[in-house]
Parts: sequence; structure tokens; C-alpha cells
Amino acid sequence: MTYFNKNAELKNGYNAYIDSSVDDMGTQMDIGLLLMEKGDTVSYNEPKECIYVLVTGKVTFRWADKEETVERKSCFHEDPILLHVPQNTAVELMCQSDKAEVSIQRTTNPKHFEPKLMKGEDLLCGSELRGAGLMNEASTRIVRTFLDRSNCPETNFFIGEVVSYPGKWSSFPPHTHVEPEIYFYKFLPENG
Repeated sequence: MTYFNKNAELKNGYNAYIDSSVDDMGTQMDIGLLLMEKGDTVSYNEPKECIYVLVTGKVTFRWADKEETVERKSCFHEDPILLHVPQNTAVELMCQSDKAEVSIQRTTNPKHFEPKLMKGEDLLCGSELRGAGLMNEASTRIVRTFLDRSNCPETNFFIGEVVSYPGKWSSFPPHTHVEPEIYFYKFLPENG
């Protein structure tokens, strides 16, 4: 397991956490957070499979002759909204709110699949309460699995969110899967 700490303050624009061209730490992925302000427009056309997860804010996604404006006020209390695209797919994000945060993950994948904007009902596992009633509630949490190879056989991702309650574990029972596991933490309140 690798631990790293980004002490630098996040800036408007793309903030890389893992850059596979420099050091992927064994993840075979790029991971970062895009911070946007109202009116910002950012375009991507990556040679990798990409997932753009709206963490918070209101953005317009444009991709493959499609466009949709979506809003997520809280990643803690609302289902995810994400755009999943294959390599070489032009994507444009336009910020419609005062601020927006979009988590971006990329990985090499030559397989083709249809790009898809996913909301709660499209997820492999929506907001599911897990761990309740076990070990004196030590592992009670909300699990949201966006996708894996069972609902998108062409993907190279196993990706989702876990909302952990104060003082609780984020996972139980111990488990493994072939995909690398990376945790990006947000806190409510922000000071933890």
C-alpha cells in the first residue's frame, strides 16, 4: 500500500494526484481533481478510457453529439453522476455553478464501448447500506459501485464511492480484487 499526501493547496483547473506518465504507483491510472468556477470550460480527448465524476456543483457535459446539464450538491447525501467514455472521445465540461469539482480517472484501454452518462439508477449498486448489524455497527457505511466488468465488460475500472460514518470502518469483510484500489478522501465537515 502506498500513502501520499498532497500538501500543495488545490488550484483552479486540473490537480493531478497520480500521473501514470511520471509514476503510477502500480495503479496503471491517472487520477486528479478538476476544480472549476462559473463560466470555465475544459475540453479533453484522451487516448485512455475516462471517467468524469461530478463531486459537487453544476456542470454541462458534452460528448459524442450529446449534452446534459447535471447538478450534485453533496457527494455525501446524493447519488453520483458520472460520464464514462472510451479512449479518443471528445468531452467538454462547462461549469454552471459558482464552483464545481469533478474527479477524473483515466486508464489505458483499447476496447470500444458506448459513452454513457450515469446517474443513480444506472449504477451497478446505488446507495446501499452495508455493514449494519455487524460488529456493533463498526462497519456501517453507504456503498455506491458505479461500474465494473459485470455491467460494462469492456471497462478496465472497478470504481465507486463509500460514505463512511464518523468512527466507522470503510470496508468489511477484508477482500481483494484484481483492480488497484485507490482512496480519495473528502471530509464533512471539511476539517475532518
